[in-house]
Amino acid sequence: MTELIALALAALLAENLLLARFLGAESLLRQYGGLRRSVTAGLIVTAVMVLSAPLTWAADFLLLRTFGLEYLRVLVFLLLIVLIARILQVLLSLLPRLEAQVGELIPLAAVNSAVLGGVLTAARSGLDLGETVLTALFGGLGFTLAAVLLSSIRGRLAFSKCPRAFEGTPIALVTAGLLAMAFLGFSGLRV
Repeated sequence: MTELIALALAALLAENLLLARFLGAESLLRQYGGLRRSVTAGLIVTAVMVLSAPLTWAADFLLLRTFGLEYLRVLVFLLLIVLIARILQVLLSLLPRLEAQVGELIPLAAVNSAVLGGVLTAARSGLDLGETVLTALFGGLGFTLAAVLLSSIRGRLAFSKCPRAFEGTPIALVTAGLLAMAFLGFSGLRV
């Protein structure tokens, strides 16, 4: 049980996909339109990660490792992630009101490098199915946490005066660097 808690905390904080591994950095530079939209986008990325984790684990364990085709992981995983996102989009079309609010975020989550990076990291680590799903869940929640923190900081920066050279993307990158250093402090956390 202690190992699972340590794995969850590591995926959430110390090995944060956005801040420690810089996966999904396009989300850092893209403004989703406020805090609520960032939470929604992060939760959609989390859902795609959690739904694709068992499928990619099965493909890796049953197909790729069995036949020595590990070099095809990126291609196979990417195809499976896009398939999961497309299925989510079709299911979401049954709820038109919800689709109008979040429909355009699902294709963005499918091509988000945090999703692919998360499942690739789990596959290369040799985790079992439960650990893979747990890592995907907490990795997605960590991504959501980082996106929400960055969005709220960007909201505060909109009302502050910063030098003209730092407006826009430069201040976002500086902010991400400072948050990454703050999250680095969790790397020594023991459970």
